[in-house]
Amino acid sequence: MLDGACSITRTGGAHRGSGVTSGTSISASFYASSTTANLELIATLQLVGADGAVTLVSSGTVLGSLASNDPHRCWFDAKGVPVRPYGEYAADQPVPPNSVQKYDFAVSPPGSCTSRQAPSCG
Repeated sequence: MLDGACSITRTGGAHRGSGVTSGTSISASFYASSTTANLELIATLQLVGADGAVTLVSSGTVLGSLASNDPHRCWFDAKGVPVRPYGEYAADQPVPPNSVQKYDFAVSPPGSCTSRQAPSCG
């Protein structure tokens, strides 16, 4: 369980060539609990260049009480992992207090980046 904000960082080498474009779906899954009947999770994807410049790529959010996914509209990979979650939004369902739940959400729409914008893109 995390209290407050957390950060997950991926560090990669610079991409060479004419540029890199990210055009695929981006999703995130988090396990969280709340002491109340609801919670809100927010993910922000940023690229940090070698010079320290930060470029916002995209962000996404999920409200715990509306976190049920529609299995007929979600996209899954070969292992059944949701790569493009899509919410049902049928009814507000309170979050069970003090119970760890899995929350899947899309970070969309994905932006694009080029080596000119962020040399360490990827």
